[in-house]
Amino acid sequence: MNDWRLWIDTARAPLETPAPAPAPRRTLPSNWRWVVLFGFLVLGLGWLSLVLSRQPGSIAGVWYVNGLGIAWLAQTAPRQWPLTLLAAALGILGANLADGDPLLRAASFLPANLLEMTLGAAALRHRQLHTSDLRRPADLLALLVWGGLLPQLASAALGAMTVVAHGAAPHLDLALAWYQGSVIGNLSVLPLAMLALRARRDEAWSALRNPHLAWLAPLSLGVTLLCLGLVPFPFIYLSMPLLLAALLLDFLAVALLTLAVSLTVALAIATGVFVPPPVTAQWQQVFVYLAYAAALFPAQLLAAALADLRDSHARLAARSEALRRANEGLEQFVRIASHDLREPLNTVVQFAALIEEDHGRGLPADARHWLGLVQAAATRMRVLLDDVLQYT
Repeated sequence: MNDWRLWIDTARAPLETPAPAPAPRRTLPSNWRWVVLFGFLVLGLGWLSLVLSRQPGSIAGVWYVNGLGIAWLAQTAPRQWPLTLLAAALGILGANLADGDPLLRAASFLPANLLEMTLGAAALRHRQLHTSDLRRPADLLALLVWGGLLPQLASAALGAMTVVAHGAAPHLDLALAWYQGSVIGNLSVLPLAMLALRARRDEAWSALRNPHLAWLAPLSLGVTLLCLGLVPFPFIYLSMPLLLAALLLDFLAVALLTLAVSLTVALAIATGVFVPPPVTAQWQQVFVYLAYAAALFPAQLLAAALADLRDSHARLAARSEALRRANEGLEQFVRIASHDLREPLNTVVQFAALIEEDHGRGLPADARHWLGLVQAAATRMRVLLDDVLQYT
């Protein structure tokens, strides 16, 4: 064990472990099966949005489709966007036709929705949010701003201009209703879609297999229905089960539960369980939708913050383990080094003592003095080695 370099490398290795390479950007497979699946998802989600939240002669009060479209496009290679947008167009067209719209009116909804999907996905890719796991509040806020708030301004303006010709509503009222319905839909779907499309199968299964989800899901939906049907200001209470879920569940499960609560609110409005307060102007509906959003957003933000905290704790634990291994290696190195240094030091002391015993009387005075200095230095070195070992 005379090669100290080996022990130095052993002690330093845990500290000098290279940082893991960043995860490669994930894109959805480019085969036609995924495009067909996306089209059917758009069709089903669009029809559900229309059935739950559309009043006769108007647009959907909550539109869940575009959040899915933005997330899907952001996770798809740009060269596949034309085919993916075509699938989205067919799905939206089919949903509106299934809801009873004539072909011309159904087609008039397409440009604005496709524009919103394209702008949102391009913004997310430009800001590298399509590679984020959203386990930081800052990333979640950026996702909702660039994918769930800003593109909807353009789509609401374009949608109002193309649909107002059918006599649905005044331009400003229609644009406002379009914007708030799309924002609520993106708040409900976009984080979930981004998480689900990026998560590995084992991660998703682990998040959904959490036993707390079995009782938090019916609790959240039950509280939602009871509050909407019986409580004067129901949206205040909807977030409470979701905040509890954020403490106990993974972010993916919280996002799924948020969508379920949002769908329950839309169902309660559609069935008359919850009747929004009467308003004299369309802009006053904004306050209802602000309360709606306030019930959904805090739990997702808390879930992202807790996920970031758990990740930081895991990194800290891994670093502590690496330091522990480094300290063990360093202690072992000191023990070995002390032993290897003690052996030649003992040899020096012993041979110096033999020289003094056998030839001390025949040595000149200055040689005896030098020999005494050698013995004193060797003895002091031995004491220092003992102190180092004891300190370690």
